[in-house]
Amino acid sequence: MTPDKLTSEQRMMLAAVDRFTVERLEPRAADIDESGLFSSELYAEVAELGLLATMIPEAYGGIDVGVRTVMLAVERMARVSPGFAISVANLGDGVSSVIHGATEDIKKAVLPEAASGQAIVAFALTEPGSGSDNASLRMKAIRDGDDYLLTSRMAQLVTTSRFTPELPKIHAMA
Repeated sequence: MTPDKLTSEQRMMLAAVDRFTVERLEPRAADIDESGLFSSELYAEVAELGLLATMIPEAYGGIDVGVRTVMLAVERMARVSPGFAISVANLGDGVSSVIHGATEDIKKAVLPEAASGQAIVAFALTEPGSGSDNASLRMKAIRDGDDYLLTSRMAQLVTTSRFTPELPKIHAMA
């Protein structure tokens, strides 16, 4: 997308991302990428710019600047710190299942907080022999009353469910 095809809102968003990238991210990029640590401080700054809100529907506190603008913003950050850029981009993966499959109550609880950066929502998927290739997963979810049994040899499964205490419990079986 060439600059002349961007709306003024998109140009403003990308200019803010460029300033953030040069002034805040670049000086810390090597440390972030070498340590592999997540910078909650910089993530909060990206939220203040409104970038996280671009991945959330407007009805839940999001900003509609289009997916290209989001990808251009992530690309700009990735030139300096791929690790940090993917942590921002992963929000889109994390909220996708909420946007497309959650109840309205959960959407109202999770999405505004994700848009503002108050909640960090992410997506993770792995299984020995599969890595992140979801097509090769062997896991099966078997309903067990009100709960689910997951059958798999999992490397590790970590979940947080601050927003979803009423969801069925998940039990892993090796």
